[in-house]
Amino acid sequence: MKNHFSRTYLTVACCSGYFVLGLVISLIGVALEAFAEQLSASAAEVGSHFFFYIGTTAFIMLFAAGPLIDRFGQKPVLVAGSLLCGAAVLLVSQANSLASAGAAMFVLGSGAAGLNGGINTL
Repeated sequence: MKNHFSRTYLTVACCSGYFVLGLVISLIGVALEAFAEQLSASAAEVGSHFFFYIGTTAFIMLFAAGPLIDRFGQKPVLVAGSLLCGAAVLLVSQANSLASAGAAMFVLGSGAAGLNGGINTL
């Protein structure tokens, strides 16, 4: 038995996924000064670390998203990506050092790649 979804449902799902992804990434940018103060580092240093960890991880994990979607389907990948993004935002808000914030950004990059891969296949 095949599941048939309306175009409206799929459009709303895609738009909400992109909205969440954009919201999380833009929240990191808006709070960059606060993160720099929290981590006792310059905003440029924190921003470059965040960009490196999120970008590198997302690039690598996008290659894994396809096979994961083929194996498990879109829903588990989308849910896992959303959970990883949420957990990463909480982790970075509690980070005490640039290394722990970098680890949280690694998690955020993984979640963002899962969300991006799942949304693109919708």
